Amino acid sequence: MGVRAPWVATEDAIKGLYPFLRLARTLSRLHLLAKSLNSELALTEDFEFSTEDVGDIDLAFALLKGERRSVNIESIELDPVLPLVDVLDKNFYCTTTLSLTIFGQLLGEIPVGIELSGFLIERLPDSEKVRLSMGETGRAWISYAKHDNEKNRLAREHQ
Repeated sequence: MGVRAPWVATEDAIKGLYPFLRLARTLSRLHLLAKSLNSELALTEDFEFSTEDVGDIDLAFALLKGERRSVNIESIELDPVLPLVDVLDKNFYCTTTLSLTIFGQLLGEIPVGIELSGFLIERLPDSEKVRLSMGETGRAWISYAKHDNEKNRLAREHQ
């Protein structure tokens, strides 16, 4: 039996691999998402991911893994399911469907729940809708949540 010599890579060699490894990770996640969401998304030969594309792919991947992620929501307008008369609580939960489009193609839709803590409620004039705005200590989280709310969609498109 021979002796195995350890392979030692220089720091520069490893740093040179980072862009390739990031691309491989993003493509792998995109493939798994497209398969899971029954997407027909097809990449062109000259595709290039934007920072937002990578962020959306990472978020969708995390949601389908069952993770709960912190999100930045300054305000959100919605149609309340229950009457919000004299509501003092600053904690709300809403459901919607997150629609993801990449390179002008639909990647898929993910049912989500959004938890809002420390949000202020405001009625919109001449409407049944309300606006929830983040208060001083406001925080928001998003997670995968099966629901029957087919009416509402959150969409963010990147070209």
